Amino acid sequence: IVNDPAGCLDNQVMNLNNIANVYDIASAVAGTDSVTFLYTDFGGEENLAVNGYPRYEGDITGAPSNIAPGVTCTVYYTDFGNYRCGKVLLVGDVESLLIAGQEFYVDDICVYEGHGTPPADECDLLSDNESLVLGQEWGNANGNSPGDWIFTEDGIPVSISEISIGSWTGFDVFRVMMDPVGCLDNQVAWVSNLTATYDIASAVAGTDSVTFDYIDWGGSENLQVNGGTLHEVPWLADLDGLTVAPGVYCSVSQDANGCGTLVLVGDVQKLRIGGQEFFLDDVCVYEGEPVVPDECDRLVDHESLTIGQTWGSASGDSPGDLAFTEDGIPVHLGTITLGAYTGFYQAEIVNDPAGCLDNQVMNLNNIANVYDIASAVTATDSVTFLFTDFGGEENLAVNGYPRYEGDITGAPSNIAPGVTCTVYYTDFGNYRCGKVLLVGDVESLLIAGQEFCVDDICVYESTEVPPIECDHEVLFEDEVLGSAWGGGFGNVPGDTIITEDEISVTVDNFWDGYNWVFLNCFIDSAIPGYGVCDGQALFISNVLAGFEVPDLEGGPEVASVSFEFVDWDGIENLQVNGEAPYFGELTSAPVDIATGVTCSVDWWPIASGTAAGIVTLTGDVRSFAIGGQQFYMDNVCVTYATGTGIATSPLGVAPILNHNYPNPFNPKTTLSFSLAEQGEVRLSIHDVLGREVTVLVNGSLNAGNHEKVWDGRDHRGRAVSSGIYFARIEGGGEVQSRKLVLSK
Repeated sequence: IVNDPAGCLDNQVMNLNNIANVYDIASAVAGTDSVTFLYTDFGGEENLAVNGYPRYEGDITGAPSNIAPGVTCTVYYTDFGNYRCGKVLLVGDVESLLIAGQEFYVDDICVYEGHGTPPADECDLLSDNESLVLGQEWGNANGNSPGDWIFTEDGIPVSISEISIGSWTGFDVFRVMMDPVGCLDNQVAWVSNLTATYDIASAVAGTDSVTFDYIDWGGSENLQVNGGTLHEVPWLADLDGLTVAPGVYCSVSQDANGCGTLVLVGDVQKLRIGGQEFFLDDVCVYEGEPVVPDECDRLVDHESLTIGQTWGSASGDSPGDLAFTEDGIPVHLGTITLGAYTGFYQAEIVNDPAGCLDNQVMNLNNIANVYDIASAVTATDSVTFLFTDFGGEENLAVNGYPRYEGDITGAPSNIAPGVTCTVYYTDFGNYRCGKVLLVGDVESLLIAGQEFCVDDICVYESTEVPPIECDHEVLFEDEVLGSAWGGGFGNVPGDTIITEDEISVTVDNFWDGYNWVFLNCFIDSAIPGYGVCDGQALFISNVLAGFEVPDLEGGPEVASVSFEFVDWDGIENLQVNGEAPYFGELTSAPVDIATGVTCSVDWWPIASGTAAGIVTLTGDVRSFAIGGQQFYMDNVCVTYATGTGIATSPLGVAPILNHNYPNPFNPKTTLSFSLAEQGEVRLSIHDVLGREVTVLVNGSLNAGNHEKVWDGRDHRGRAVSSGIYFARIEGGGEVQSRKLVLSK
């Protein structure tokens, strides 16, 4: 035990010098949602192991994400020359934790209790191989033929058939044996060079989802749902994020030992699964209403067009021409650009060439389609599209921002300000199938390719809260560009520099992490393209800008204060109502920033180490101060509880839903809301398709501020996958929602 050697940790810390500490967490708590620890690394290498699974050996920053079955690992760190400081986040049920190092300091091993792993008996129907005889087997050597029914378990009939790997087919053995590595449960099925088909529809009317656990030791696998496309993949994890059958979405988690879980969300009537060195267990069926696959608010699926219809240079078209309009969305033609090359050849309606898409699709051959989404909807929460890529490269551009050029799978996550991009795909030898998810307000979308088919451009209209109407605001537009204040311009701490819309702005001392300093701030032109800080903004460099909110004598309390920011570097200071200030990255500001006031920061990365976003302070804010080192701020907005802003409720009892904190989050986020008077409230979580994930509140609540934590689990206690979700609050005849980002 030594004093913190570098200032990254906290007071007394543990110095590990060629030794390991093993934390027996299971002896203290029944289950965990997550475990974190802080570290400083002065050299050498480390060990990390979870739940007794094989330890990782090497630099801690290279620890694998799949550190143990059901537990993911993320390592954050910053280099400081001769040492490195960081944090390790383990998400899942951590029963034991081993940490070892050579010149390695650890501190603050923090355990968040939680549900642990949901029991298997929560399934409505479960085929877990436990009713079978150990050693029993079926297959070619036992006189079976493809299509034979071999047993029924928990009402689900199971048959066996051939496996297909390219042009080769096999039909070997289905054998009941004990779990070979300990990540499954007692008796399991060894499915070797054949497939097993579970006839779920004969047992239940419809499903919400179906899951199964597996071990994959090599070879390839087959997955087929509802008799549709037979997916032949080297690893089941290749199917993660894909729609594997109409209306059925697949997510897969798999660790380095080949242990995994596959989840099929939707109405699964028939499941065919098999492999070459493959163990299968706990096929778990959740009954429910069939999922409606076509839930887009607007859908360009090319079904209203004619097979063989073409556009482009050979058809006499020019870039910018309108090609067609479908479901209210105009689609124009554009060029593809790849470095110095510019192409404008042909777009054609063809039949789905590979079975990944649906009926008629758009084949883009050295040409672009531009979808004018803003002419059809006011705003979007997200846009998705499916693709099949037979070669060449692609273009992708959103809202007129610079286009990405290259293979679609390499498209950047920050495709445009306020819009994130995620690409899911699976390789099938000479072609690739996938899905692109764009989260945010997509006004226009450009897609171009060379041997590229697209389909089902699906638009989800925005369910965000209407824009706030401010009662008082500071926009910095009336100030003279270049006006400057601070220590270099003759000011002293406490000076008032401007007053706008009854809000006075002062300058004061700033803590830079080492000393109190008093440098400068000035009016600058905002940098366009970040989605915030338009026109003129206040640039802050090592000084604190304080804002005094107008005090309405005998009037209402402040409902909220918000401001926009762009943070280029350094740390920030944030102080509310004169209470203890926060020092650090603004994006990590605490939710309980002051008595009766909560803080949420909705932000997005704009470059390495930089961020843009909006800070919302909810509660009776009478003053706040914000400072930074290379920091822009703009558009300060104050609303009162009975003003014209979002806090106003025409029915009096409608709840006000604030931004969640943190966002993005993993594994928990706090949702805060307020009621003007007692009333019925329902707070629920929904996925991007609008399906209800879980209900957090459903009943009568007293007036005042309320908080509820969502732990990233559905109504059955199962951890949901990474992605976009929505918190929806209903009360007083009104509905509001907020976008939540779960990032594992």
